[in-house]
Amino acid sequence: MSVANEVELLNIALGYLGAGSITTTGENSKQARELSKHKDQALDEVLRKIAPAFAVKRAALAAYSTGTNMSDYDYRYTVPSGSLRILSLLDADDYTPLNVTFDIEDGILYCDESTLAVQYVYRQTDFTKFDSTFVEAYALYMAARVATS
Repeated sequence: MSVANEVELLNIALGYLGAGSITTTGENSKQARELSKHKDQALDEVLRKIAPAFAVKRAALAAYSTGTNMSDYDYRYTVPSGSLRILSLLDADDYTPLNVTFDIEDGILYCDESTLAVQYVYRQTDFTKFDSTFVEAYALYMAARVATS
């Protein structure tokens, strides 16, 4: 099951609850208000947990400082904007996976690699790209959040 837009997806969640459907997320109805409270955070949580292929990107990072810093690592990188979860560190030249130790604190990735790329989950908001498994997972998650709020 694929969806054309956010409202269609949220109406699937409402269907699981036996509630009436909405026409926009901004309408003045109890269902729309409840969905609007949860939809963005819930989307991030489900994307982060499942890491579906349609929400994964790769990016080369530039080290912005080296040498002495507050960590045990030699290099610091800014995590890509919009990243929900780093899946793996990659060689910056050929994007092959690296098996290296790293830490992430406050949007900064620390490691001992002088060049680096990452594979990460981002906030995909093109609902037409969502596959049927993700649609089902997100709709059920939203239904559970709305039912318990």
